[in-house]
Amino acid sequence: MMAVFVLIGCGPTDIHIDWSQRPTSFRVRLESNPSSQDKPLALTSNVTLTVDIQALSAGPGKAVMKGFSKWVHLYVRPGYLQVISPKGAYNPPRSLEKGGYVYVKNGEISGVKVKITKAFGKTRIWAEDNGFVPPTVSGTTAECADGKDNNGNGLIDMADPGCLMAMDHSEEPGTGAAGVTGTIWFNTPKISDVQGHADASPYPHEEVNITRGFMVVTRVTNSGFYVTDVTDKTGYNSIYVYSYHMPAFLRACDHITDLRGTVGEFYGFTELNFPSWQFQPWEEKSNVPCYVPDPTVLTPAMVKNHDAMESLESGLVRIMDVTTGDPPTSCDFNNDGKVNYCSSNSKDKECQCSTSCTYDPYCTQRLNYLQYGQWAAVIHDTKGGNPTKIWVISQQTVPQFDPFKDGGRRHIVSITGTLKEFKYLKPYPWIIEVRCPDDLVVTGNPKKANESCIYPRTGAIDAPN
Repeated sequence: MMAVFVLIGCGPTDIHIDWSQRPTSFRVRLESNPSSQDKPLALTSNVTLTVDIQALSAGPGKAVMKGFSKWVHLYVRPGYLQVISPKGAYNPPRSLEKGGYVYVKNGEISGVKVKITKAFGKTRIWAEDNGFVPPTVSGTTAECADGKDNNGNGLIDMADPGCLMAMDHSEEPGTGAAGVTGTIWFNTPKISDVQGHADASPYPHEEVNITRGFMVVTRVTNSGFYVTDVTDKTGYNSIYVYSYHMPAFLRACDHITDLRGTVGEFYGFTELNFPSWQFQPWEEKSNVPCYVPDPTVLTPAMVKNHDAMESLESGLVRIMDVTTGDPPTSCDFNNDGKVNYCSSNSKDKECQCSTSCTYDPYCTQRLNYLQYGQWAAVIHDTKGGNPTKIWVISQQTVPQFDPFKDGGRRHIVSITGTLKEFKYLKPYPWIIEVRCPDDLVVTGNPKKANESCIYPRTGAIDAPN
């Protein structure tokens, strides 16, 4: 029996596909599963599993399609997969693919061993016919990079939709047939797992679901919010959730019970994009404490220690006994609204001015202050070491504060805020973003953390901010 699929389009011609010659799906079976929903694998587990694959035909019964002999893509979602065996399997460079390829002959293959890393939550192994043929012929230019129309459709190399990548040895497209295993259960990550205890997250571009830990909102901005897992004392326990606009209904002290989003890196700053969340609102009248944690007091040694600062990224921090920098320096000598940035040995005057200002702990460049509101704050080593610069942004949240009042180098008792990294500001890439006037203390003592910049609800829980 011939199965016919008809695509109805705007033009006069219908496309008929003979599915008797194509698989419609794959059966992908785990020979054994070391996990269960009640006993998930640890996040750090590197698991080797064995799978069997069968290409299935259309029609009743889903018989194994003996006429199918092609390369099949194996990958895992979420996580990374590497094909260990059989001999001849192909694993593209990690920068190109998260999976590998095996050759399915006469519709089936058994005993395929794969290694899974960086998986979390509900994980499955996928098999898919995407038309890729590995570059297995030494010295032969791949069809998708040879400058020829190999399949006669009028399209060449990567202009042909059948080319998955330049190393693809076939311009023919795959059928799109796919199949998955049953669930392989891993623990879900905590915030610190997503941060990875490192400069960058181990889950780039992955959609993560965080339910573990006690996550407390420490700040709401006009484009997202900051959250800290107050039960995790290992560091790396805070993250910024970028929601593109002010998250309605959410306030500091609220408890996030379920947090989802896609992990991104914004110039060295880890954040969650395209987020969704569930929360329990904090109400002052309920007598439940506000669990916003105390800020970490930064010392000059900590600011100079990149790993120490990374562990505090997106968390609440404080600097004490602060000196503001000098009045802003203008390096825009030709008044064109920009400053030339270049190597330190350049003879360009704007470049020399910019470089000098970058390394001067008391210097704030005027254009940066006008455009971004960032100004230099200096903390001093009590042992007599060199002054240490850290950037502060307060213009939007405390517009009435002038860091250069009376000519600059003002003394401030303390500055508190959320910590952000912007790697292109090296050698001083760290920024403290002030939340409200409570965070800038010129005289007196700073308030307690659960009393600073806290705005209890005065109306219904579902009332917008």
